Amino acid sequence: MLRTGEPEALAGVCDRRGAAVYAYCQQAAGPEAAVAAAAEAFAQFRRAILPEGALSGKGQAEKLLRSAARRCALVHADEASAGPAGDAGAEGCDVQGGALLVYVEGALGPAEREVVATHVADCVSCAAALRRLQDAEAAFSVKPGTPLPVPVAREILTALAHAAPVSAHGGDESAVRDEALRLLTDAAVSPTPEPAPEPAPEPEQPEPQPAPASVAPEAPPPPTPARPQALAPPKRRMLVRLRGRLPRPMSQRFGPSLPAMLLRGSLRLLAVVIAAGAVGVLLGVGLAELTGN
Repeated sequence: MLRTGEPEALAGVCDRRGAAVYAYCQQAAGPEAAVAAAAEAFAQFRRAILPEGALSGKGQAEKLLRSAARRCALVHADEASAGPAGDAGAEGCDVQGGALLVYVEGALGPAEREVVATHVADCVSCAAALRRLQDAEAAFSVKPGTPLPVPVAREILTALAHAAPVSAHGGDESAVRDEALRLLTDAAVSPTPEPAPEPAPEPEQPEPQPAPASVAPEAPPPPTPARPQALAPPKRRMLVRLRGRLPRPMSQRFGPSLPAMLLRGSLRLLAVVIAAGAVGVLLGVGLAELTGN
């Protein structure tokens, strides 16, 4: 996306490393040349990653961007120190600045490094330039996402969009730059969530006061054990179960008036027998009289 110039990619790389590169250029090139040096560094970086395989390993993009920032800062610092006609100052030196750049990046062999170190020890201008480059290295540790001034961000995004063809917005560099700037500023001014309020401290509970030693708490009376029900003997339990099945005696069937009823029945039966006997006697007497006649 950065190769094709998508606004999201341009805004992303500017948001991630823009503040660090700008801070480096401020120290290495000076405040007046810092914006131009930072914008040119990003433009060189985008042109450097266009070929396939340009990013050959982990951290290669960061190395390319730092190298471009060092080179551009050194060039713009030399231009700022030159006179109005472009002549070098009184402390000018004909040594190429690339030697100092390679020296800082540690890409020289032992013999070449010794040559540069010897020259820097004798050259005031090269010693000052090398000191600026070395002191500015700490700026690369600026935290990603650190906000940039809007004019600085606009210059960097303009250089990024102009460094190579863009595919968004029909290839319109200005439209791509404006959208990337909008995305960058929206991310910079996004509201930060407010911290949650701290919970109110819990009220202190009063410590319990111990009871006086002279007053002993009354212990509750022990519970009275329930009396177990006595179990009936086996024979008695059997009689209880059979009691409902046995026939009830006469006194329970007819109640307490049974003797009186029996007496009355006997008297009635006796009266019937006596009456029958009397009837039989009368019949016998009557038959005897008839037979005698």
